[in-house]
Amino acid sequence: LLPRLRRHDAATVRRLSAEHARDARLAAGTIRSLRAIVAGTAVEDGELRDAASFARLHRQHLQFEETMVMPLSR
Repeated sequence: LLPRLRRHDAATVRRLSAEHARDARLAAGTIRSLRAIVAGTAVEDGELRDAASFARLHRQHLQFEETMVMPLSR
């Protein structure tokens, strides 16, 4: 989808790519924290804030895809 969108709106594709990279990093940290919690290991407050940030930012990303990307893809 992204290569086709690039012809219509390169700025949107750049934003999506940057957000995908950011979300991958935040998701990896969140998964590590969750695994630590399951294993009975304490996690630091910063790690919990990172998980909350991931959830908030990913919801915003999905909303952007629904309102901007899906109409472009049609």
